Amino acid sequence: MTKPPNPSEASIVVTGASGFVGQALVAHLRKLGISHRALSLRPSGDPATVSGYDKARDWVPFLAGADTVVHLAGRAHVMRETSRHPLEIFRDANLLTTVQLANAAVLAGVKRLVFVSTVKVHGEFTEPGAAFKADDPLEPMGPYAVSKAEAEFALRKIEAQSGLEVVIVRPTLVYGPGAKGNMVRIQRWAELGLPSPFANIGNLRSRVHVTNLCDALLLAAQHADGKGRAFLVSDGIDVSTHAMLEEAFSMRGKKPVCLSLPTRFWSVMNHVPKLKDVYQKLFLNLQVNIEDTRAILGYRPVSTALLPR
Repeated sequence: MTKPPNPSEASIVVTGASGFVGQALVAHLRKLGISHRALSLRPSGDPATVSGYDKARDWVPFLAGADTVVHLAGRAHVMRETSRHPLEIFRDANLLTTVQLANAAVLAGVKRLVFVSTVKVHGEFTEPGAAFKADDPLEPMGPYAVSKAEAEFALRKIEAQSGLEVVIVRPTLVYGPGAKGNMVRIQRWAELGLPSPFANIGNLRSRVHVTNLCDALLLAAQHADGKGRAFLVSDGIDVSTHAMLEEAFSMRGKKPVCLSLPTRFWSVMNHVPKLKDVYQKLFLNLQVNIEDTRAILGYRPVSTALLPR
């Protein structure tokens, strides 16, 4: 068992510190000189990292002395699900662990918990001109989004009973160096040089560069007006699937060959159970309104032209 760190070492605890966003956030805090403690399920070789925690372990010693916990750890999208009961696995990782962490935070005297959820608690797509807002109803579809929505509800209950400040951040598609998930599909498409069937689709999807997300998470951790609120996070500029693919090709000094196929040709996928999820991610809109995030937290996303790919 890893020895608990010195309580005076950190003001912010980051769980899931070895993940894509976790690594970026820890580097961001280090660059700004903000004291922090990294908790990770994966050994990283970093002496500041606490490895190997699980649901059987008492979290309290690892949270002692911290003002805020940014909770990134959990089970994210699985590209090829093999479990016959995925919801149970997602609940164990995203709901039960979150509840245990929040209760430990209360016992450790932590003031605030920032929970990183997902835009998908609102749904898988938006209608044209109807971007999601943070106060829209939660209508999750699929085990991942359901487990995140359930965790949000559980945290609000703990917040009401204990006084722990809970701030919920719902990112859109996260991209940047080392991105995983849906961005992997786009990158592989470009690597293989496959034609783009999206040129005449014209959908719009919100996304957030990992650098902008780290800024938003720090604001959520520190801003007094964030208490008890939920925030959607994006770059503030929506792009089409074709534009993302063009970007991936451009990084390789190439341009995609475009296939001009009618929308109805692809819409058939939406009626095939195994293809419906892929169709929604590639062809439909998923936009968010971040005006509250800007106004309340003072969030100012860096221009995408200035961010590393």
